[in-house]
Amino acid sequence: MSRPQPTTDDVRLRCRELLTGALRGSEEDLPDGVVKPPEELAELVEDSIFKKYKNTDMKYKAHVRSRIFNLKVYFEKKKQERTFVQRPAE
Repeated sequence: MSRPQPTTDDVRLRCRELLTGALRGSEEDLPDGVVKPPEELAELVEDSIFKKYKNTDMKYKAHVRSRIFNLKVYFEKKKQERTFVQRPAE
């Protein structure tokens, strides 16, 4: 996978922060084999979205929000699976 392009764009930097936050809150739930830190994963995700849209318009922002939502749902499901205690049948 290629390295993300450096940026000074405020919108892109904020999107990277939001993606990092979504990833950082659940590092223990990242899929097996993920060896990159959340910051680097967020940069890669944001960069691939930016390459698709070539700007930070509404479609770009909606795509980023969708990814953040999907990550939160994924990690919440993992958290529930981890904390779920199955009671024996009586």
